Amino acid sequence: MSLKRGVSYGTIADIVKWVFVDVARKEFQIPGKKISDSRISVITGLTRQEVKSLTEMETLDDTKIAEKKNRAVNIINGWKFNKEFHDAYGEPIDLPFKGKEKSFESLVKEYGGDITPRPIFDELVRSESIEQLPGGMIRLKKDFFIPKEDETQKLSLMGSSVSALLHTIDHNIENSGKKDFLQLSSTSLNLPKAHSPYIRNEIKKKGIAFLQEMDAWLASQVVEPEKIDSEEVFEGGISVFYFEENDRGSK
Repeated sequence: MSLKRGVSYGTIADIVKWVFVDVARKEFQIPGKKISDSRISVITGLTRQEVKSLTEMETLDDTKIAEKKNRAVNIINGWKFNKEFHDAYGEPIDLPFKGKEKSFESLVKEYGGDITPRPIFDELVRSESIEQLPGGMIRLKKDFFIPKEDETQKLSLMGSSVSALLHTIDHNIENSGKKDFLQLSSTSLNLPKAHSPYIRNEIKKKGIAFLQEMDAWLASQVVEPEKIDSEEVFEGGISVFYFEENDRGSK
């Protein structure tokens, strides 16, 4: 995937080295002592010169990308789950752009933090999560957010999913039994290639339905915004993905 997008081995290697140094610096400190370049060198296997160079690099910070994604997701979830923005049947209603109540503007004000309505509107239109109808009303088109054109944002989202999986694997290696995290898969060998479009579509539909159920349940568990400062919080969730190994069973 990296080669397909023109990312060289050298770039990937530098990123991996930076991650090794960053994790060593954050996770292997001795209490009360600042971790030295020499100790990081021992832990990572990199030279002290490499460690020094990497620690002086500008942080690989995707905070802005994460904030942009989280705000978009929060706004969609607010539209999905807040009854104020629902019709009599519990479905998300079409919203005018402006207005103090039941508008896209009020939705963004409640769930978008300090962001203004126009940039997030443009982002949600671009991702095809919402659409503006001929009369000017705004309709929720998809109840999930995937950036459509921003390659950096797409890679960041994919990277966060990989990171979450690796953290789960690492946790389960260290914690077996009752303390382990859910990590399961379902695989079938020798599936007919002629049926792959049907299988992909069915798994996608069932996966989205399952995640929507989990999304609604998780949304019911979150701490109210005004209580976040006084209560400890954490990020948790579940991911679903489909895979194919096209060389299996080939003759």
